[in-house]
Amino acid sequence: MALSDTLCFDVSLARPGFALSMAQSLPLSGITAITGPSGSGKTTLLRVLAGLEPGAHGTVALGAQRLQGQGAFIPPHQRDIGYVFQEPRLFPHLNVADNLAFGAKRRGVGQGRIDEVVQVLDLGPLMTRDIRGLSGGEARRVALGRVLASGPRILFLDEPMTGLDASRKAEILPHIARASHTFDLPALFVSHAQDEVLTLADRVLTVAHGKITGWAAPPARLTGQVIGRSGARAMLALGRDRVPLPLAARIGETWSLALSPDGVLVSDRDPGANSALFSLKARVSACDDAFLTLDVAGQSLCWPRSAALRTVLPDTDLWLSVLNVYARPHAPTRPHRGN
Repeated sequence: MALSDTLCFDVSLARPGFALSMAQSLPLSGITAITGPSGSGKTTLLRVLAGLEPGAHGTVALGAQRLQGQGAFIPPHQRDIGYVFQEPRLFPHLNVADNLAFGAKRRGVGQGRIDEVVQVLDLGPLMTRDIRGLSGGEARRVALGRVLASGPRILFLDEPMTGLDASRKAEILPHIARASHTFDLPALFVSHAQDEVLTLADRVLTVAHGKITGWAAPPARLTGQVIGRSGARAMLALGRDRVPLPLAARIGETWSLALSPDGVLVSDRDPGANSALFSLKARVSACDDAFLTLDVAGQSLCWPRSAALRTVLPDTDLWLSVLNVYARPHAPTRPHRGN
């Protein structure tokens, strides 16, 4: 991978009772989730990379541009980083439209960019609203829009779902995926919530005690096209199967469905009608001690081989009863294979 396609850093920061020391090269494509327990250094890492921690040492390079290190230090407002904080931090004396325009005007970005952000985030009905009258979910969308309207090169999202319930999360997470894809904008997404990581992540970097602990396996995904809507449900075509899901999806979009092992029941016989969201037939095409390769709806799915699947052989039919699914608008990205 070329240096121009990466965010490279080797940084350290010492505080009373906490020390951060992290080095990595992250692809400038798709969404990289940074996850770990509270106090592990996730937010601190973002702040160091954004230039918001004056006590930090080391080097940071965004593509070919050195942001700090070896005598260089580009101040935060010149780093081409769009930072979405845990709280919306909107200007209460400006309405939605003026909040969106603020960052764009300061960076000399034209009205066309603002109009595109409004469309991607479905902000049209909110444009004349007072900030103080927005719901928590609406305020987060506006905060994301204000950052996008400024035309950053990379997006930092610091636990932007904090304090939101499941329905509000389900409203906002697809907008983050759409924004990353529409504007070809790589993102670092900090979260400790598994549902958020499963929904958005193309790759997952884990941290603990101020250090990087490795790369976690990304979720298994299937893709389907939205072919219709019925009320609040979108109808997805997965091969020959038709799957209704409660998604804020647009007809013609392709959606990526992340499946987690604890949200899928696998059986060697047709389960018939049950309480699952949907069931899919799969064919085992290959296997090793750790994983099965499944052909599902014309797609290849790598699935962990549990004790219950220990005796399964190639050319066996299985059925997947999906109890939980984590869905986002689909944007293909380069896989990451570590260092």
